[in-house]
Amino acid sequence: MNTMLARTGYICGASHPKDHVYGTLGISSLRIVPDYSSDKSVGDVYVEFVTAIMEGDKESGLFFLSMAGIGLFENNLKLPSWVPNFPEISQGTSSMAYSGNASFGIFGSDVPIARISGQVLSVAGIQVQTLSHLGASPTVEGFSDKRLLSFIRDFSARHPKYATGIPALQAIYRAVTTSTTYEFNVSNLFRAQTFVHFLMNNVFVKHDDVENIRRKLVGFGLPLSGPDAHFDILNTFFSHIDIGPDEIESTSAKIGVPDSMELYQEEISNARMQLSRDLRVNEQRRLFETDSGYLGLAPEKAAEGDLVCILSGYEMVALLRKCDSSYIFVGPCFVLGLMGGEAMAYLDAGQTKIKIFDIK
Repeated sequence: MNTMLARTGYICGASHPKDHVYGTLGISSLRIVPDYSSDKSVGDVYVEFVTAIMEGDKESGLFFLSMAGIGLFENNLKLPSWVPNFPEISQGTSSMAYSGNASFGIFGSDVPIARISGQVLSVAGIQVQTLSHLGASPTVEGFSDKRLLSFIRDFSARHPKYATGIPALQAIYRAVTTSTTYEFNVSNLFRAQTFVHFLMNNVFVKHDDVENIRRKLVGFGLPLSGPDAHFDILNTFFSHIDIGPDEIESTSAKIGVPDSMELYQEEISNARMQLSRDLRVNEQRRLFETDSGYLGLAPEKAAEGDLVCILSGYEMVALLRKCDSSYIFVGPCFVLGLMGGEAMAYLDAGQTKIKIFDIK
């Protein structure tokens, strides 16, 4: 119950920021005594709240980080970067949550549990990558931004294959739509086709000649136009180790020769609506690349040099910023290829070690 209240405390219509905590005490078992004096800051109240929940529920983990971070919130109340920012969420700033379990299987029972001392959260974790390039927000409107298109074109040119082995174009699509898995089926073929058309509609301009079209197609890693361009584009999107060209041609034929034009239009319409919904939530997120060539979405105020980390007890990838001998929590992020415990490979290869992050 206490953990559930913490996840929904922002819905409390609080006239005072402390009431996002104090307003829930009547229906919780938390032993917190309201204190509205100036001696106790709002940050102190939120730290006490999180501490009480963690002590009462050892299995709660660090779920509260998904409602925190300097990368998304203005933080006018000078809260510790890791506590939930209930006031700003209640005013409409969306918290960030992604599906997956980035810490799955990485940390054993011998790893120290997270602890709070003063306004510092100390938690075990590993640093796996560093944010090296930032693009614009991949919204519907954002794809008309030359900075975003340049980012995508540059990434495609440098990485014909993504770090996990899938084609770069598929990786870009899955990063901007936060798709951790991508099943090969007719629906996803329609979505692939819709995404490529959407991308190219923002790249081509009215007076492009043949040479400009050719140059732009090559720049984005797409095949040149021709009688088989439709199949070639789908091959570019799906041609990785799990799927052969015969299967692509067989399945994509269901798009090229639909049972009826009405059904075809319905599938395309559904794919466009789904793409629009997927991109709509990216307004406060920015596309990024790490120093290892991974793609992801970060909070709006993320910066190059921020650290991509996996924290014990936290299901999402955490973005931290070094600050002297401690760290600041920037926010949760999505990293394609790190959302299901894959970072264990870094430990196995000796490329990183478990350490304690002191987050302020």
